[in-house]
Amino acid sequence: FTFRNTLGLTLAGFLPGLAYLQLPLASYLKTARVSWGDQTTFSGFMFHVLREDYGTLKLVKTEETGDVILNSKYLISDLHKELTISVLILAGIGLACPLWTRRRFYWISFLALNVVSYLGFFCSFANIKDISGLYHGVIERFWMQPCIYVVLLAGEGLNALLNISRLSKNMVLPVAFLIVALRVHSNYELCNRSENHDVENFGRHMLSIMPSHAILLTSGDLSTNTFRYLTVGEGVRPDIDVLDMSFMGSPWFIPIVGKHMPRVTFPGIGYSPRARFNKHLFDLEMFLDANIEKRPVFVCLKPRKDSRPLSKYDMLPYSFCHQFVRKGTVDTLSYGKNMPTPDFRTYLPPRAEKFDEGSWETVVLHEYWNAKYMCSLYLLFFSPSPSYIH
Repeated sequence: FTFRNTLGLTLAGFLPGLAYLQLPLASYLKTARVSWGDQTTFSGFMFHVLREDYGTLKLVKTEETGDVILNSKYLISDLHKELTISVLILAGIGLACPLWTRRRFYWISFLALNVVSYLGFFCSFANIKDISGLYHGVIERFWMQPCIYVVLLAGEGLNALLNISRLSKNMVLPVAFLIVALRVHSNYELCNRSENHDVENFGRHMLSIMPSHAILLTSGDLSTNTFRYLTVGEGVRPDIDVLDMSFMGSPWFIPIVGKHMPRVTFPGIGYSPRARFNKHLFDLEMFLDANIEKRPVFVCLKPRKDSRPLSKYDMLPYSFCHQFVRKGTVDTLSYGKNMPTPDFRTYLPPRAEKFDEGSWETVVLHEYWNAKYMCSLYLLFFSPSPSYIH
């Protein structure tokens, strides 16, 4: 354990951060059709890196701070599930190694310090209080870093046990490979997602049933990222424009992203649910006034509510989405007969038993049944009465 090794490990830890360098470059050249902020200035770049739109380095936009004790309990529980008790015991042995040998003291202290530092830092900012379902899956992504250090400590523990047992050095590597192979074998089916196209199928299904040149207003990771990836990354339905309503309210959105959507009319410098208090902004109804005569407009999965209700438009169920139409222009009975609905014949949702509550596939399944409920409710509400039939 030398200064050179420490420096190398530190630099290796920062290497993934080089991906951030493409953000200011893409913003400066205004080539990004998808962006998370204006990184043309250093302050804008740091605003994005530090997640200041959520509260500096926090996970969700609230004033609350993270619960260190609660998050630590979830980490221990997840480590037990992911690594098993045997690995945690080996990590404990590795952590105790300096008690009988000083040779690895600095290296093991370095690993332990990294675990403690990360936990103290992350747990104090992870301000999600209800860590269940999808939010548990969100938190789990951040446990990969401490898992690496725990596995390295387990390696030290295994090495100590092998030295005590006086096992031949030629056997150390085969034993280590055997342990890794057993872990891969026991988790392969769970981790093998090579044939998992459920979220992609959801996005392709929705895009396939949209009319030509539609505008999709989205809110939330599932609809926004799925539709944007397919339209921008895969070139599926390039005639459709996908607008994230949460980003559409940012001052950078129209200059950087909106310039790549020349067929969309933005009636102001940014979207705001309270636009009536600022003449430079626009709300949902103003956006619909500017676009609905030229292109069909839909909102998908989680409609954002303006401070004033829509006075000139109705929202009609359209499979997973809703379509905006002017009031009085659509015959509800005729629309109900031809309304696109989620159907096993046209779209097969994810199977509930294959995925846990923290997966996006489960979110898709929930949205599937929610869409079926909304479409059924519409048909029930606007179905003709018995007197009308006779």
